[in-house]
Order: sequence, then structure tokens, then C-alpha cells
Amino acid sequence: MTVCFDTNILLDVLLDRSCADVGLFLLDRGREGAIDAVLTPTVLTNTFYVGRRTAGKEVATDFIDSTLSFMSVASISHAGAVRAVRRYDDVEDGVIGEAAAEHGTDVICTRNVDDFGPARPQVLTPVELTSLLQE
Repeated sequence: MTVCFDTNILLDVLLDRSCADVGLFLLDRGREGAIDAVLTPTVLTNTFYVGRRTAGKEVATDFIDSTLSFMSVASISHAGAVRAVRRYDDVEDGVIGEAAAEHGTDVICTRNVDDFGPARPQVLTPVELTSLLQE
């Protein structure tokens, strides 16, 4: 199963938010190879930007470096970017949704399911994805 992670999941883990445990469980599945973990360039840059401002540059850089050791980066074509702008209320979510679709991911994992209404891959919360993986 290929899973594209939204920014909020990575930030939960990086910033040790209250819901970090389930995000860490899922990232560990990617690290172990139980799932193919994917992020988009926007997830990468937004995670670094917020992480640097909140946790510090060194912590954010180390987290991103560690993440990239087991996660692939899904790119987006020009046509995908146009679809992201035209189909989504939020272009950032659109870029994630369209890049995930073009990459062939099975699931987008996010705490903001409603933001991905037109996304073609299935959209699951971390709790839903964890339940699916434990079946």
C-alpha cells in the first residue's frame, strides 16, 4: 500500500502534538517497509518551514533528513497543477491530492479529510489508516 502523508501528520510527529503517537506509528510502518510512504514537495517545504520556526532549524532539518531516508517524493505535472487550482478550494491540498493521484498512491493520510473532497486516492485519517493496517 502506498500512502501519501499530509503536512499535519508530519508536524504532529515533529512537534510532538497530542496526536503524535498514531502518526509515529504510521511513519514507522513506512520506515519498516510495511507501507510505501510518500510526501509531496509542498509537504516537505511546509513541514520544514513550520518546524524550523517552532522547533528550530537543526531539529527540523534532522527530521526532514530522517523522513527522506524512507519516504519517496511524489511530483506533480503541469496538468496536475492546473487541476489542483481548478478542482480544490485550497491549492496546497490540491497539489497534494493531484501529486498523490499521479504517483499512484492508494491513500492520502490527513487529519483534514474534508479538505481533499475531489481527491482520487482514498483519503483516511491516521486512526482509520491504522485500523486498516492492523486488520
